[in-house]
This record gives sequence, C-alpha cells and structure tokens, in this order.
Amino acid sequence: SCEWGRIGAKNFRRKVAVFNSVDEAMTQLKHEESLRIKHQYQLV
Repeated sequence: SCEWGRIGAKNFRRKVAVFNSVDEAMTQLKHEESLRIKHQYQLV
C-alpha cells in the first residue's frame, strides 16, 4: 500500500504543478467535487 501512496503523491504533485498556486488547485478540486455531488443527486 506504501507503493500506491507514493504513486498517488507523484500524480497529485504533477497535477498541482499545473496550477499557479496551491489555492488554485484546491479551488479546482472543490469545484470538481461539487460537480460530482450534483451529478450523484441527478442520478438518484
């Protein structure tokens, strides 16, 4: 499981590097999360 954690951290770091700042990355993650939640409500 340690291996998966390392892979996840690498992927996360790579994604964050695309954004100008960590705040921007967090905003994007929250936005995606809210879209996912809305989509789940639509499916119900």
